Amino acid sequence: MLTPEDIAILKEFLTLTQVPEETFSYEELQGYLFGIAMTPDIILPSEWVPVIFGGTMPQYRDTRQAEKMYGHLMKIYNTLVSRHNSGKLVFSFDLENLDETDLENLYQWISGFEEALALREELWDPEEFKWLSETNKQDIYHSLMTVQGLVDPAEVADFTDTIPEELFREIFPEQTDEPYERELQIQFFFIASLPLAIKTLQDHSQNLADKKRQLKTKTAPLGKKRKKDNIIEVDFTRGKK
Repeated sequence: MLTPEDIAILKEFLTLTQVPEETFSYEELQGYLFGIAMTPDIILPSEWVPVIFGGTMPQYRDTRQAEKMYGHLMKIYNTLVSRHNSGKLVFSFDLENLDETDLENLYQWISGFEEALALREELWDPEEFKWLSETNKQDIYHSLMTVQGLVDPAEVADFTDTIPEELFREIFPEQTDEPYERELQIQFFFIASLPLAIKTLQDHSQNLADKKRQLKTKTAPLGKKRKKDNIIEVDFTRGKK
């Protein structure tokens, strides 16, 4: 998805932190930028950049470095936005061949992605949009639950506790009744659901963007006169002498 130069720039960008222990990892930053790019609202860098560094701004060496890093960051961001708008921004993890390192990277990626969604929580709440069908709403809820289940499993425990045991036995025929095995299987279940969850949220984002464009089309531009259908005609010559 990113060029070697992009990767090098992003990794250098992360070294500019003032609080290393609160700063995103490279994988978290990837997920975060993915989420920012697909958000159907303009989020200014002054809002989303500090989140990367634990609420602080990066510490540049000088103005030249600041301009260089900011320029590259915006280039990467705009590329991701363009890919999202053209349907080419895709979840890139190969879930069928995950090793231990890949799995750790995936968890960090989804953590950064969730941070991006949190910047505009209202846009991802299906109840905010009455025009959504019940099926669409349920799909979005399940997608958000998948993301949250990987970031903070305790938050979705009320849901996972209700998943029928038969379903897990069908998916994992060799499972035992050990609690830790069920927790592991739930995580595998969420991981397997992740590509569809990401795609569902991207589709929701595109739908919101389409709705905004439709509203703009129906609204006459400011400063441009539009001919009225009903005109009150007044003869201003009457009464003159």
